[in-house]
Amino acid sequence: MIDDDSAVAVGDELTEPAKPRLPHSERPTARARRARELGLIERIVAEGARPDH
Repeated sequence: MIDDDSAVAVGDELTEPAKPRLPHSERPTARARRARELGLIERIVAEGARPDH
């Protein structure tokens, strides 16, 4: 028995390697969140810091 996800087991035979999972930081939701955050940061920088608001 194999404990990792390096191969898919059927009975005692290995069929094909399992597809590696994307790291969390590269999943679509994480990439979208990072892009949204970057957009907000760029907008804040473009507007300039206004400590009185």
